[in-house]
Amino acid sequence: MNIKSYYKSCGGSVLGTEQEKISHIQSLEKTGNWIAESKKDGIWLVLIGSYDKSRGYSRRGLERIHGLPHIGEGNIIIGELSESTEEAIERKKEIGHNFLDVHDIIQFNGKSLINKTLTERKLCLKLWYKNLTQEEKNYYFINPVYFNNFAKLYQSEKEGIILKRKDGLYNSFDYDWLKVKKEDTWDFVIIGYQLSDAESKTDVPTAKNFLIAQYIKDVLTPMGKVPIPEKLGIEVAHDFSKFKGLVVEVRGFSRTKKGCVRSPRFERLRTDKPTKDCIL
Repeated sequence: MNIKSYYKSCGGSVLGTEQEKISHIQSLEKTGNWIAESKKDGIWLVLIGSYDKSRGYSRRGLERIHGLPHIGEGNIIIGELSESTEEAIERKKEIGHNFLDVHDIIQFNGKSLINKTLTERKLCLKLWYKNLTQEEKNYYFINPVYFNNFAKLYQSEKEGIILKRKDGLYNSFDYDWLKVKKEDTWDFVIIGYQLSDAESKTDVPTAKNFLIAQYIKDVLTPMGKVPIPEKLGIEVAHDFSKFKGLVVEVRGFSRTKKGCVRSPRFERLRTDKPTKDCIL
């Protein structure tokens, strides 16, 4: 059994400014061919129900202990397990045990749904969930599906939303789902840098990351790093003293409890902002 084949990677992301994202979301909604769901973070997991238990596998095809109730023989569901990300772990603490945010079903009562549309699979997912006991439903959560007001949903969500084509097939190689992630910018103090160790950068030393920090109760506290554009990286490696203590604006999707930016991107240097204003 090739577990990796169950991982559907044919999707994309809606990029641009917040207004550009909202415009794109609204244009897709008007076609009537898309649905929207809240974006839930965790660890991707496929659960395969055999006669006596359900085996869970990661996207790499490795079996994973999950602690979830049996999903029933002949069923295969896919979702996000409540591990790894801070949001998932916080929800897990509130609930008191592991759970799965289920977003698809590709086999129901022994019948393959690989060649069924998303709309048909969602109907089967409802039937599967309806047959669970109340106790089992405490471990499996089905995301509500939205057919309109996509922009309003996006603005209300912490992480963002997922857009999916109603007629998308699970084994399709078309880009029939799109992530729309929330972004923001933050200002940090530059406290150091890391040199690139790439072979192509050995002739001309190049800095690959700024080490950055913010003040917490008047204490400058390290908060990760941000990649540096290559041209600027050469300047930094040549004379870092020109950059140490400057403020850098960083764009990303959200922040961890320790203050690090998720998927950080260099936005610009801010010579107009004093370091004392870089506060968490």
